[in-house]
Amino acid sequence: MLILIILLGSCHDSNENQYKKLFQLKEYQISMQVNSKETYFKIYHSIVDSISSWKKNGLYSWHNFEINTNSKIDSLLCFNKIGDKLVTSTLERNKDNVIDGLTFLYGVKIREKWFFFEGAHIVLPRKNYTKDIHTPLPFAKLHEIAMKEVFSGYLIEKKIKKDMGWWKNIFAPEYNYSYEINDKWFDDHFKTSWGYYKNDKFITPSTQREWDSLYIDKALSVWRK
Repeated sequence: MLILIILLGSCHDSNENQYKKLFQLKEYQISMQVNSKETYFKIYHSIVDSISSWKKNGLYSWHNFEINTNSKIDSLLCFNKIGDKLVTSTLERNKDNVIDGLTFLYGVKIREKWFFFEGAHIVLPRKNYTKDIHTPLPFAKLHEIAMKEVFSGYLIEKKIKKDMGWWKNIFAPEYNYSYEINDKWFDDHFKTSWGYYKNDKFITPSTQREWDSLYIDKALSVWRK
């Protein structure tokens, strides 16, 4: 519960009730079912701790990351079906420019430990979203954009025809809709174009141990920049 309070309290432009409404969305509900709500918030807190450590040590691109002031971690953590990978985003407000941004943030669980690393950055020219280009976009708006630009594709919609009798089944069919996690979406983020060079040849990992080594190296690379 403490971590939930921290997460709710981290948003200056949304009240607690609005945040609770977010947690009722299908993306949140399905993601939290992978582990548990408690685990969800613990991992969120681990991401906050990691970024705070990167900032404290003045690491590349993180020294200006002021959590809850000009930047924050999106409240949505998208887990894969077995709960060992996640995709989320940072929400970044730039008071000294006319652009804001989003950065993909990834997590991989290896031997019961989570490793986090950043991915691509999305530049958001403020003129595309508001007339007041000199005021940073609110976090709520950045989250709305992230839902389309970062998290789109996380879930697959499944359509199942209801049995309404042969006449309606043919001439007036009705359907039930459900959603499930799209693991191919995670492959696109964690495997497509991933690999390493050896003797000037690009190598795609062939074993889980090689993949784990690649992810750990990526996570530790922030300390080398």
